[in-house]
Amino acid sequence: MKSIYLIVLIMIFCSCNHERDGHQKPTILSYFIKTTQFEKSGVDEVLNYYGGYCYYSKGVEYSTDKPNLKYFELEISKSEIFDTQVKNFFIASSNVAYLFYKNIRNYDHGYQEIHVSIKSNNKEVEKASFKIEELELIYMNQNKLMGFVNLFANKKYDKILNLIDSTSSFGTSNKQNLKQIFVETDSIFGEININNPFQFAGFKSQSNNFEIVRYYGILIRAIKNCEFSIDFSNTKKDTLINAFDYKYY
Repeated sequence: MKSIYLIVLIMIFCSCNHERDGHQKPTILSYFIKTTQFEKSGVDEVLNYYGGYCYYSKGVEYSTDKPNLKYFELEISKSEIFDTQVKNFFIASSNVAYLFYKNIRNYDHGYQEIHVSIKSNNKEVEKASFKIEELELIYMNQNKLMGFVNLFANKKYDKILNLIDSTSSFGTSNKQNLKQIFVETDSIFGEININNPFQFAGFKSQSNNFEIVRYYGILIRAIKNCEFSIDFSNTKKDTLINAFDYKYY
């Protein structure tokens, strides 16, 4: 039998250029469904990070052959960061979803997904969706990620090397050279700020089952900040590093 879908949307508009007491710009339909303070705080955090404007909506997809899908969608536009700095829109979109999610996770929101749309100058609209259970895993692994960052900040290079998975292709080919790279990077870009070592920037699954995830961030350094990425298991209790990379800007 042919599937039938019905999508119901409640749309709201806000901007980083508006005062917070004028945060909501609701349509007639939005009066039937309240926007919680948790959701407003999530939108505020996204705007504080990226600037620009944000249309956000609540939606439900009704289907005849699968469970209903409830989601929250954020559409970012006129953001200088997205217009001039962001190169990978999927990774940045994952950060938008995460910034929003961590504000709503402690209340019974009922969403199965967070949808993100990015409108930037001279480019097509970029869209991505993120499952709530995946965002929760990212949230739960922030302490593990911070543990790795603290090792870098405190120059515990030998301990970092011991945490690299020797069975991975990365561990086999790069382990011997990493310590020299760490030392040279510190000398060129400065030491990592101990009190504020990094800024989370997004994530991307490296496997079909979301087992291995690449975490992206910016290391806050004394001379010049640098991007980094690190791969590790999202579900295993061990803290082995599957891959690591620096990118400078």
